Amino acid sequence: MLLRTKAVDVLGNQKLCCGYGNQTIEDCLKTLKDNDICGMPVLEAEGSRKAIGFVDVLDICAFALNLWRSYASKMKFSELLEQNRFFQTKVSAIMNFSRRNEFMALKDDCTLMDCLNCFVSRQHRSHRIALLDNSGNIRCILSMWDLVNFASKHGATIPLCDRSLKDLQLWKPCLMVRHDVYTVDALDILVDNRISGVAVVDLENKLIANFSASDLKGMTRGAFDLFDKPLIDFIRSGTTTKSKMPPISLKYNSPFGECLKTMADNKIHRVFITDTNQKPFSIVSCTDVVNCINPAMRQGEMSQPTNK
Repeated sequence: MLLRTKAVDVLGNQKLCCGYGNQTIEDCLKTLKDNDICGMPVLEAEGSRKAIGFVDVLDICAFALNLWRSYASKMKFSELLEQNRFFQTKVSAIMNFSRRNEFMALKDDCTLMDCLNCFVSRQHRSHRIALLDNSGNIRCILSMWDLVNFASKHGATIPLCDRSLKDLQLWKPCLMVRHDVYTVDALDILVDNRISGVAVVDLENKLIANFSASDLKGMTRGAFDLFDKPLIDFIRSGTTTKSKMPPISLKYNSPFGECLKTMADNKIHRVFITDTNQKPFSIVSCTDVVNCINPAMRQGEMSQPTNK
């Protein structure tokens, strides 16, 4: 199915939202919020269809974090950003600032297998691919989640669906933060480890929330006032996105097919694996799923998936 299916055919009439290189961070945040998205392609200029990169909420937060590290003082986080004209910074200066959002592009006649091979090549690090027409203009975006969703709908063609996550070794240690750490410290973990999400636990190490790029969706200028406040406060009121608490989790003996369906049905990019006491000890991400449905891995030709 992956070899026979064109990438554009699974996207339907996708509404493509784009930013521009000379757009400010403040305008970029508004565009992302108004369109309820985490990231978007960046075009050369308004009116152009030539994409020069991607930008997402983690790039914006990583840039803010970099300022905090450089100028940390007793002033509030939001005051620091104002002093350094953070919100007036051009988007072209922060593309892939998080180092997990490289620009990848393929021709719009490519197959899903072409996209999968691009994601697992290890030459790039991104969760989305720009599809370009014959003139090099951007037409649409295919994300890793789109591949997960396709695999879920065609589970009968995926030989591993009845195998457990444990058997497939699709479980690995996940990073955790306590709910009372400052938001800026949780961001530090995401940026330094070049990952997209961590488990948030209570004082007994039980899973209570997820903190990821998806939870930063809907940020406004005022959200930065909560960066030097407890993480749980940001998750509850920092954005217009209301994350499910606690997040969806599975057990390590759950079938791979159940994991696919859970991610697709709930439009999530990771599933935590918990023990009988609801303590997280592992995570399965879209990256892991894409690696698993790769025929080369099923034949034992690939190394174990990494946590992105």
